[in-house]
Amino acid sequence: MNIKFEKKFSEVQIDSFIQRIFNNYKKNPTDSYHFDLTETEWISNQGLLLFTGILKYFLEKKVHFEILFIKKGMSTRDVP
Repeated sequence: MNIKFEKKFSEVQIDSFIQRIFNNYKKNPTDSYHFDLTETEWISNQGLLLFTGILKYFLEKKVHFEILFIKKGMSTRDVP
């Protein structure tokens, strides 16, 4: 499952974020998750707490996930 974070991730996006993950996990618990934060500039404290809680749960349940902070193939020299 691919999840692309918007420029800002706050309480406004939390409900849809949780619903997408919950519904997908319920249907397919072996699915892998790809979190794309390449365009994200800001995450609220509540959003960060929720996101890290989900990651901890995935680690405990051995669910494969990947987090992208920069676009694949981009040199670290090109990161702004």
